[in-house]
Amino acid sequence: MYIDFKELKAQIEIVNVVDMLGLDLAQRENQLRGTCPACKEGDERSLVVTPEKNAYYCFAKKEGGDCIALAAHILGLSMREAALRIARHFDLIPSGNEEDKPKELQSDPSKPLQPLAYLHYKHDAVQALGIDAETAERIGIGYAKKGMMRGRVAIPIRTDEGTLVGYCGYADDANPRLKLPQDAGSATDLSIEQPLLH
Repeated sequence: MYIDFKELKAQIEIVNVVDMLGLDLAQRENQLRGTCPACKEGDERSLVVTPEKNAYYCFAKKEGGDCIALAAHILGLSMREAALRIARHFDLIPSGNEEDKPKELQSDPSKPLQPLAYLHYKHDAVQALGIDAETAERIGIGYAKKGMMRGRVAIPIRTDEGTLVGYCGYADDANPRLKLPQDAGSATDLSIEQPLLH
């Protein structure tokens, strides 16, 4: 599958990839700093991410680059594999057949689903539901301009313990759409009572 690196970097900021990777970095002025989980050496300032430049640098390995290079470094993947991982994580390309993916790209059901980083909490479609931006951000309800939920308000689905297990996409003029982990079954296995919201 072809991946346009330039287009991917234009759509995804490096801070979103930091969240995707679960990196524990502390804010230091205009940078994020922490230990490098890939190198496992150096101090708490060895890995540096500069959001303004959409760049990172690892002092332990003495190399840096963009968001794709960061994912490749942390995950131990090639640049292409890292780009695919990012694109799939942010719903920029279809997941495809699970058997066609390299093992390192297959989803890990033991890992919790990550919140969609590109949701817009202040969008008119969210406000129309009577949800203010602050509440929407706290709950995780937002309008999606891309991905599987594109054109819908994405509403998180959580377990009783608060674990994110999927999203339901709501729009006035469209049927509900579900985004669930691949091991959760298809949308046909689930039923949704209409209307979702009043």
